[in-house]
Amino acid sequence: MSFWSTVPWKRLVWVIWLPIYLTLFFIMEAKFPGTGDDYWITSFAFEKNIPVLEGFVVPYLSWFLFLVGIGANLFYFHGPEFKRYMLLMAITFFSCAIFWMFVPNRQDLRPEVLERTNVFTWVLKFIYDFDTPTNVFPSEHAVGTTAALLALWDCGYMKRHKLGGCLFVLWGVLIIASTAFTKQHALIDLPAGIGVALIGGAFVYHKRLKGTAPVSF
Repeated sequence: MSFWSTVPWKRLVWVIWLPIYLTLFFIMEAKFPGTGDDYWITSFAFEKNIPVLEGFVVPYLSWFLFLVGIGANLFYFHGPEFKRYMLLMAITFFSCAIFWMFVPNRQDLRPEVLERTNVFTWVLKFIYDFDTPTNVFPSEHAVGTTAALLALWDCGYMKRHKLGGCLFVLWGVLIIASTAFTKQHALIDLPAGIGVALIGGAFVYHKRLKGTAPVSF
């Protein structure tokens, strides 16, 4: 039996939320380009003293691998856990989008000129040109990273592989920290993102937290 014939394709229905969300996100990026005064500025003046550490662009971009890699493993090996992961991601990401509609926000921390010139600053400049500094509170990097770690806990990975679990947590910490060192987020955006994921997790995993049978699909 080939690998492809064993793939649980029916679970893909749980990913339908993603293209809908991405469409909404890019519409909001185009509608609110980040100019004008109708924004809540989430950054504080003292944060400009935090240096740009362009090497952190690596863990920043690894966020996509983090979310997709964990999701792919759950998709193939852990059906109910994958569905709960998708439910958590959909709830939290759409909640962020709704918040941005009513409270447009941005941060003003990006330097006009990067001090150094290397491959990391080149990638970082590309990100700056592509991604506006709006819709930063709460940080979706923090939301998604926390949600993915909760999904690893849900499937039992953290308990079965304590060293691996610690490494994933460390990776997650680096991802979240990278948003500040690359000037993609203000500091306040990070705990807000973690909080959104934890609140969503309390809803999705409430039976798991009580030690009873988790929600099944």
